[in-house]
Amino acid sequence: MVDCLGVFRNLEDASLAGAQLPLRQRGARPLGARPSDGVTSARVGGGRVELVRGCTEGGEFTTIIEEARRLVELEEVDAVVGGTWPGDGVVMRDVARRYPGVPFVPVL
Repeated sequence: MVDCLGVFRNLEDASLAGAQLPLRQRGARPLGARPSDGVTSARVGGGRVELVRGCTEGGEFTTIIEEARRLVELEEVDAVVGGTWPGDGVVMRDVARRYPGVPFVPVL
């Protein structure tokens, strides 16, 4: 999950570029000129890994909850990584309790 709403939305492409780098080093190709256009999947540890973008606003807990739930319930991701403000990790921890089989990793 990256900030693509609110004050720090201008950092979306920089955040996505950092998230995409390990996949690009393993063969993923950009789907457009900007990181927000996405990348193809890559082979990591013998399996395919796909980066699924989640759009949040740091410190706006309702968007974090909504987006984390969307990623798990609709996109069926295997892990959720995000959080850009103090407190985001606490909210992610609380959401993670609903999904014990999905790791939630706060990055702040």
